[in-house]
Amino acid sequence: MPTGAHDLFASRFATEISSPPDRIIVRRDVNLPNDATIPTLNFASEGQALTSSTLTLANLGNDQATVGTTVRTDNGTSHALAALTLGGVNSGSQVAYYSVPNALARSTDLHTLSVVTSGVTGVRTVTQFYKTPINKTITLGAALNIPTVNTLATSPYLRPRAFVTSQSDYDTAVEVDFTQFLNQVSRIVYVVTTRGFAGGTTPAVWEVTVPDFGNASYDASWGLQSGSDVGWVAHGYKGWLGDLLPQTTEPSEGVTRTSATRSSGQ
Repeated sequence: MPTGAHDLFASRFATEISSPPDRIIVRRDVNLPNDATIPTLNFASEGQALTSSTLTLANLGNDQATVGTTVRTDNGTSHALAALTLGGVNSGSQVAYYSVPNALARSTDLHTLSVVTSGVTGVRTVTQFYKTPINKTITLGAALNIPTVNTLATSPYLRPRAFVTSQSDYDTAVEVDFTQFLNQVSRIVYVVTTRGFAGGTTPAVWEVTVPDFGNASYDASWGLQSGSDVGWVAHGYKGWLGDLLPQTTEPSEGVTRTSATRSSGQ
């Protein structure tokens, strides 16, 4: 652990993190010397109940949902507060999500609320950053359109490309990951294209192509090889791309990202 002050978080659950959290301990600006022992964490005397707020899920359909929250502090601490897998809920269902109680929170703390659904048409996700917990509604996007995938070139390495019809729910960026397992070696090529790269306007159809690295001292043996199956996983994004692309802004309160994923097996 780096030297300096850190924030210590400890949570208690009935059985595991997939159960609702019971109590939380927060100690701020902890700076212990080397080989020190953390003083006893006593949930009975020091722990406090987390803040429970109501979350309404819209456009869930028949998918299974997981609702999770984390908190990040300006001391660099990140702590998972809950990750609840929900069964038997439908669109419009109200569920609980959990946050650091106001008495233990700082104004610089930033929570992340994530709703992840899975079903026969893939995965859909909404991620929202917030400081103060409130009752809220999160609307999930549509299932991602199925890409059309073909081959642009087969030599000196395989260059597949995917065409994804645009959707307003995912108009910021599209990513396609091309995967191949050959001779006990996994090859994965991640290709991302953004609205900014397209000139600031979302194209009617996204084109995502494995580039030609011929002038970049690229060893063709690293690439996808002709004559063996290639799978794909496609992702659509709307909103913040900070953990997808370098040199982008840090998240702030109210920032939201909506995304969806489909794979060649669906």
